Amino acid sequence: MADSPTMDEHRDEPEAFSLERLLWVLRQRWQWVVVAPIVCVAATLVTLPFLPRLYEATSLVRVRQPAAQSGLSSMLSNWGINPSSPPSNTLSLKTVERLVRTRSCARQALALLRRRNLPALPRPLDESAALKTLRTKTTEPDILEITVRFPDPRWASALANAFALALSQRLAQDATSDITQQRRYLERHVQALERQLQDLDAQIAATKRRLGFTDIVKETEAIVKALYEAEAERSTLQAQLATADQTAERLRRELERQQPLISATVVRQDPIVQQLRQQLAQLEVQRADYLVRYTPEHIALRQLDATIRTLQREIAQRARQLVREPEVAPNPAYQLLWQSWVEAETNRFAMAARLQGLSRLTMLLRERLASLPESQRRFAALLRQQQALEQVYANLLVQLETNRLQEATQTRQVVVVDLSTPPKAPVSPRPLLSLVMAVTLGTIMGFAFALIWSTYTDTVQTPDELRRALDAPLVCSFPQVKTAASFLAWMQSSDSAAETVRLLRANLKFLGDGHQFLRCLLVTSPHGGEGKTFIATALATAWAQAGYQTVLVDWRHTEAPHPLLNVTSRHALPISADDPSAIAEGMVPTSLPNLWLISARQSAEVSSDTERLAPIFAHLRERADIVVVDAPPILTNADALLLVPLSDGVVVVAEASRTTRNDLQKVREQVRLARGRIVAAVLNKASST
Repeated sequence: MADSPTMDEHRDEPEAFSLERLLWVLRQRWQWVVVAPIVCVAATLVTLPFLPRLYEATSLVRVRQPAAQSGLSSMLSNWGINPSSPPSNTLSLKTVERLVRTRSCARQALALLRRRNLPALPRPLDESAALKTLRTKTTEPDILEITVRFPDPRWASALANAFALALSQRLAQDATSDITQQRRYLERHVQALERQLQDLDAQIAATKRRLGFTDIVKETEAIVKALYEAEAERSTLQAQLATADQTAERLRRELERQQPLISATVVRQDPIVQQLRQQLAQLEVQRADYLVRYTPEHIALRQLDATIRTLQREIAQRARQLVREPEVAPNPAYQLLWQSWVEAETNRFAMAARLQGLSRLTMLLRERLASLPESQRRFAALLRQQQALEQVYANLLVQLETNRLQEATQTRQVVVVDLSTPPKAPVSPRPLLSLVMAVTLGTIMGFAFALIWSTYTDTVQTPDELRRALDAPLVCSFPQVKTAASFLAWMQSSDSAAETVRLLRANLKFLGDGHQFLRCLLVTSPHGGEGKTFIATALATAWAQAGYQTVLVDWRHTEAPHPLLNVTSRHALPISADDPSAIAEGMVPTSLPNLWLISARQSAEVSSDTERLAPIFAHLRERADIVVVDAPPILTNADALLLVPLSDGVVVVAEASRTTRNDLQKVREQVRLARGRIVAAVLNKASST
């Protein structure tokens, strides 16, 4: 018996899922990888005609940042009028993108669509459905794309345009709302002052008629005039101080919401463009000099023109490229608010000081008027009140007209720069892209199914799997065979299965050590019913047909005739080899020359000890050239383990789609524990593919 490796020399390790394993899976289940894409492509071709066509329309809007100071504000400042305009908030593209996806914008867009003559839809379009068709994308630093996908091309174009117009109108209304509210307040205040002035005019006329004079003494007139001017300025300062307090408080709250520093992406032009422009200017000067000295067809001038054109193209190409650089910079909004707040606080303190002085002055003037006659003082009070109201009325009229001009000339921050037209071709479904995706998805699914099958299917299917499980030097596959009435006649035929048996016999002949081939072969399987008796009988028959004296040892422990040879051994295997005649009596010749059958049906006491079996097998080796043992299943019968050390090699038979890899691993381990070696593995009932 050949030396077998010990258990320490060969330890079973878990099979790594390597590239070789992947290639093996593809080689074994390539049909799945091919069929899955075909099925996906067929399903795609069937479903494509039934998919709804979607048309895409795109409108463009531009976000304009407000200027630092409008022309109207500059003009009013030159006239000495400080217009009180609401603070302008800078809109970012992200903010505009969020606003266009709100339900209020969708509601306003649908309201615009109701005024148009569009095809009727199967069901009314609500706000949620309209928002589901909307997609937005920022393409430039100040450009927003509003894209709508809809089954009808006219509706797609109309929806995109409606969303763009609704967004522009909504932001314009928000921008002018503060100015409009201030204008309405001023209009109400002007109307109230007009009524007060009318009442004062009536009181002054009645006082003049009652007192019987139409003029006032010069001293009283001077005091009244000074008091009037002081009261008017004091009233104006009080109003301005109240406005300054509100402005300072509002600026302080807005300042708390801002951050001093911001991280922003700065878009700059490529600095190389300026250098290229300088080079272009030098070349233009040189060209002008050449035109003075040469004709336009001169080679130097033509080369210079070619250089200028190349440089112009490079400048045009680089000028369109913007360099984005992250930069931590002071927040301009924070700085502007800080400067405005400081100015407001300064003005407020100055107004408070001025108001305190005017209060002191008016108190002194009132004391001087106290010495005047009561009638004159009353008349002077009416005149003073009239003049103060007239001054306030004039100031309010100027502010009202200023607000009206600002409201009329308000610049929209979001403008529509391009309206979409009805698309002519659908963008979905795309047949070519769908087919490519179907092929890709089918390939991935086929490969995934193959990997899952390889991972979770434990039974052996191919000779390669059997070789990997048992690490056998010789592996062959045997198809399911329906033999004729005579097994020996079938073995002598040219059937492919019979040729496989003869090929296995020839290969086993060369697996021995040196010139000594394997003389005692043990044929077993993990469990019963996997075809080991058929393989053992066929292998013994092949040896006998080749002219070798062959003994087939039937270890099935049954008195029934052999299922293939149809003979019965008259005697069981003897207990010892002391009596050679007992062994000879147990050997039953078959109808095939050189083939004998011996049964072990009554030798349970012999099979329980390997030492008793060793002399018997040694005697069988002397009487025959080849001994083939049809052993019981190695995982369910302990006799197989006792027979392994007595054989030169073990032939393991596995049934395709039945025997598991786990059982084969156990067989391999049992053979190693018994100090035997597996010389061949046969996959019975293998698929012809």
